[in-house]
Amino acid sequence: MKKTILLTAIISAFFLVGCTTNNQPTIQEPNQAEKDQPTNTVQEKKEDSEPTEITEKTDSGFLISEVGIKIVFPDEYTVTKNHETNRRGSFASYDFSYKSPLPTFQEIQFFNAESIEQFTANCGVDTPCFFGDYPDSERYNGQKNAFNSGNDYGKYKLKKFGDRNYFVSNSRCTGDSCVIREYTTFIDNTKIDIWITMEDDTQVNAADSLFKEFEIIE
Repeated sequence: MKKTILLTAIISAFFLVGCTTNNQPTIQEPNQAEKDQPTNTVQEKKEDSEPTEITEKTDSGFLISEVGIKIVFPDEYTVTKNHETNRRGSFASYDFSYKSPLPTFQEIQFFNAESIEQFTANCGVDTPCFFGDYPDSERYNGQKNAFNSGNDYGKYKLKKFGDRNYFVSNSRCTGDSCVIREYTTFIDNTKIDIWITMEDDTQVNAADSLFKEFEIIE
């Protein structure tokens, strides 16, 4: 009887030891879970940084609906609508986006006599003045007349890119050390300014080479 009880106790002890060994929790190496699991941090940052509105670009160009024209530019750029009302006196403006060393395309802006007059009339009243260079009615009319006659206008020198003439000029960035090279053309009564940002005036030739990849399609 005692032998039977002793044998039963020994068998039970072995059984309990086996169960404890088989159910022992796995010990994970430090940071193993972080290494094994894929991370979406880069993707999430990329999605967060993307513009909320991108106007569709096709092989035949990027449509500017406010003017009824298309623009062509390097494929690596995207363009977003700038929602700043009456920016620099424009009735419409768009921002170029592409991370690369300077020079790079920065903006394209569209003006007419009415939008400029509205901007200058409200400057300092309903809206603050633009912190930097902006056209007034005198520049608009002077550039338009000079453009139509094929002449320079003051510091704005007429230069041909492709089959279209543009006034070219440089101005310092406001609050930064960069330089903006501005290319101005006209389609009827619409004045169009395209900006390329440069590090300094030594990049003029590089900016002009980049601008040769830009085109307006009426």
